[in-house]
Amino acid sequence: MIGVRKNIIIVNIGFADLIMINPVLLSGDTPYETEEGCLSLEGVRKAIRFKNIEAEYLDDKAVKQARDYCELIGTEISAEWIWIQIIWLLTGAASWRKCQRNG
Repeated sequence: MIGVRKNIIIVNIGFADLIMINPVLLSGDTPYETEEGCLSLEGVRKAIRFKNIEAEYLDDKAVKQARDYCELIGTEISAEWIWIQIIWLLTGAASWRKCQRNG
């Protein structure tokens, strides 16, 4: 829909692409510390990730799914989900400040 925000994570799981629309992490366990780099930032930074997660999302046919993911796939999904949350915070805060200035 036009004007409706959607969050989409696509993870290649070897034999197919896992498409997750508006994913929500329901739980995570087995946290561990790692270092990650980002294309938009120089260097690497420490991060906490989960090896095992439970996620809920709409698939590419808009069917609600709730599944457990572990190891590399769980880690990737949790990392991307966290970035989505950061982007929402930054864009939401920017929109709010703009409204306050124009309000």
